Amino acid sequence: TVDITHEDALKLTRAFFKKQGTFFLLNYEKATRDAENHFSFIKPNYNTNGEMVYLESVNESFFFIPNQRNANLLFTLVHEIEHAIDSTANPDFYKQDGIRETAAIFMEMIASDYFNELLHLNYQNILNQYALLATIKSESIEVLERHELLKIYKKIKHLKDHQVYD
Repeated sequence: TVDITHEDALKLTRAFFKKQGTFFLLNYEKATRDAENHFSFIKPNYNTNGEMVYLESVNESFFFIPNQRNANLLFTLVHEIEHAIDSTANPDFYKQDGIRETAAIFMEMIASDYFNELLHLNYQNILNQYALLATIKSESIEVLERHELLKIYKKIKHLKDHQVYD
């Protein structure tokens, strides 16, 4: 297990986003400017794995990150910072839940491999990848269910209420 401070985590995630190219580095820097006032490291709990709140009126992101000193801190930061990047650089992504989560999960998957290679996380990396795959499966099932509901709606939308319930 690795012991990662908040400062180290921000440096490591910056290096990861820099490796992804100029677009990601510049938007990472925008998202994390004034970090001491925009990041809250909270007591880990069952209600959140991390949260990013974007205030469109002031074009700023605020982060609530579980205060873990292991690789989960890195994975969570990448995921939530990707949300912040999307909120300013790709507003259409941010406003669409499915796309927003797909982009953040994808970036977290890339980061998982990057940090594993850099820090030799092994078991923690496997657990993170398993959690990501479970999330992808859950999200995929939700998309399929929505699709099925839309198909049903198309069949019944022209009917009157009493015809739908009969």
